[in-house]
Amino acid sequence: MNSPALTTHSQPFLLRQNPNHFTSPNQTLTTKTQQISQQTNNNNINPTVQWTSSISRHCRNGHLPQAASEFSRMRLSGVSPNHITFVSLLSGCADFPSESSSFGFLIHGLVCKLGLDKNNVKVGTALVQMYAKFGRMDLANMVFDGMGMRNSFSWNTMIDGYMKNGDIENAVKLFDEMPVRDTVSWTALVNGLVKRGYVEEALKCFREMQMSGVELDYVAIIAVLAACADIGTLGLGLWVHCFFLKQDFKDNVRKKPGISSIEIGSSIHEFVAADKSHKETEHIYAMLDLLSFDLRLYGYVPEPVTRELYEND
Repeated sequence: MNSPALTTHSQPFLLRQNPNHFTSPNQTLTTKTQQISQQTNNNNINPTVQWTSSISRHCRNGHLPQAASEFSRMRLSGVSPNHITFVSLLSGCADFPSESSSFGFLIHGLVCKLGLDKNNVKVGTALVQMYAKFGRMDLANMVFDGMGMRNSFSWNTMIDGYMKNGDIENAVKLFDEMPVRDTVSWTALVNGLVKRGYVEEALKCFREMQMSGVELDYVAIIAVLAACADIGTLGLGLWVHCFFLKQDFKDNVRKKPGISSIEIGSSIHEFVAADKSHKETEHIYAMLDLLSFDLRLYGYVPEPVTRELYEND
């Protein structure tokens, strides 16, 4: 199947999503290509990285039509995307499921042509997450079953997807099949059970989580306290409260923005948490997005991801 995103006749599809974005597709493509080429030559940056950085910025800011148009221009300019490009696009589709299903399906088709859905764990997991957000757990399961390699984030994404789509039975079944369960796995199960009204089952899982020796996080603690309040289990609630007070849950405390500095050449660059005033902000945040995804694949879940996965329905 040829993906419309790869051919010139795909431009009307992209233009309909943002009719004021272009005056002339060919003129815009030429101008954009010249800008990318000039920036690449000046900064000695790989053109794939340059295009991907721009696409990632659009996705991160919620401008998916612009990201789709940028991807089309990238292909028409002769630059090949890599797995990071696809992860950025699929993650963007997952963040805006009501607006992106058609484009998400097109990207999936291209990913299948390149074999990345089976051979690249990052792309495969991003596909699973996208379909889970679309509410298409049948397609998420198809991608998951076809992955040649899975890691803890792949399993956790499927479990969380089942939970958020109300399929408790398959979530528990998949959890039981998981080779190695980490804090995120247990928290997804406990929090999901509480939110779906399976309070006693959630408390049972919480006890098993303690017995397994897995470190508790504040999301699991909040879920268990909610469960205790729901069924009036005062004894357990008091124990959890005492346990919470003894722990150093730094992720649940508001702090002043952190500041760091680094010397490059003869210049000192200062960075403040959440600041976007640096002249290379777009490239910095694009790289941070990619590093964050890599960290999640190896089992570390940054705070924003934890909140997104477990505090929102």
